[in-house]
Amino acid sequence: MECLSAALVEAVRRAPSGPPAFLGTVALAGGGFIAEAKRFPGVEVIAPWPLRGLKGRKPMRDVANGGRVTQRLSRTLDGSQPGSEAMSGRGPHARPPERRIAVRLAAALALTLSSLPAGAYEPAQVIDGGTIAGKVVYQGEVATRKVATTKDKEVCGQMPDQSLIVVGLDRGVQDAVVYLKDIQKGKALQKPTAGPQIDNVKCRFEPHVQVVPVGSIVIVNSDPILHNTHAFLGKQTVFNQALPTKGTRIEKPIKRPGMMRIECDVHAWMLAWVYAAEHPYYAVTKGDGTFSIPDVPPGSYTLVAWQEYTGETEVPVTVKPKARTQQIIELKKK
Repeated sequence: MECLSAALVEAVRRAPSGPPAFLGTVALAGGGFIAEAKRFPGVEVIAPWPLRGLKGRKPMRDVANGGRVTQRLSRTLDGSQPGSEAMSGRGPHARPPERRIAVRLAAALALTLSSLPAGAYEPAQVIDGGTIAGKVVYQGEVATRKVATTKDKEVCGQMPDQSLIVVGLDRGVQDAVVYLKDIQKGKALQKPTAGPQIDNVKCRFEPHVQVVPVGSIVIVNSDPILHNTHAFLGKQTVFNQALPTKGTRIEKPIKRPGMMRIECDVHAWMLAWVYAAEHPYYAVTKGDGTFSIPDVPPGSYTLVAWQEYTGETEVPVTVKPKARTQQIIELKKK
């Protein structure tokens, strides 16, 4: 979206001094373009409703925006009233055409492009790739949480206290997710031979932490009781599926990358984490905290280590051609 905004701003900047190359209004989701457009006098903005931080009139429908509910700003970005002589180009106070430059976007194009993530990953051949190998460690106090079994005790049993971070004798952290942030190009993401799944077993999710490719995941109920698997990406529900009987298997789509929190709406103590990846440059740490990410294109990156108790830790890393880069990542509770 940022690239699209920059392109539109450039188009406005290069427009000839005669009749504008693009006429109409801006109908583009997000405030980034609006912020950039402030440099251009006479641009009237129609922004999707609601757009926080911008004062506007009552919602209206606009044909150029595909009939979506929109918010027309009370004033144009240079202070003129929308629909005034200065903006319309009619009357004695009309501005020259170059001062009335605006951009018209087809609704379908705006809606499609506004939903795309910036800088989508592009599969490409990797030449002289290197390896990032290392260890995730934690020196702090190991926290636990008490779990009370409140229902279905005949199946669930009594839950022991759960460690929020699993640390070995050498302080290595198990089940931390390590990945490269915002890598734009590299080897293709291969689908696993066995499709990823998350199982409800004795009122626990198995596995507790995993990484899966963006695509889909199978949720399974191995218990003779009702479970309801509810996945969140931030505050947004990814899927919410009841599993009423033992042996139920249902495939659910995963369309967006990111860390998903998995809960059971029936058994409040059940918790798991699934990182949906759009590229193959990730690893889940072993019991001793070690990890390895091979075939990385040479360059400088941001390496992220996530753990449910400490959250994300970012470190810079440089990969040299055909070289093995060692990286120690120390987690700290924020």
